[in-house]
Amino acid sequence: MAFEDFQNRDTSRHAQATTTDVLFDAGLRRHMIGIFNYMFAGLALSGGAAFLLLQTGAASLFFSGPGQFTPLGWVAAVPVRSTRRITPIPTPAPAI
Repeated sequence: MAFEDFQNRDTSRHAQATTTDVLFDAGLRRHMIGIFNYMFAGLALSGGAAFLLLQTGAASLFFSGPGQFTPLGWVAAVPVRSTRRITPIPTPAPAI
């Protein structure tokens, strides 16, 4: 079995990309690049904060030993649960 057996050379069965498809793909690509840029910025910010925390000795505010939190460390590590409830936006019923 050769690689050529798996190549699809019959393009008559496939629809050609329309202008709408190309615009949708370009918009989706732009949106995803924006999302990835935000993710990278968050990763860089958290990495930079961790680096500065360790280099300046400020880690002693949060840790008293390996795996031992100070009271401020517990405040920073334990997530706070919000009591505010987010109500969903009602959507109109579909027209029949």
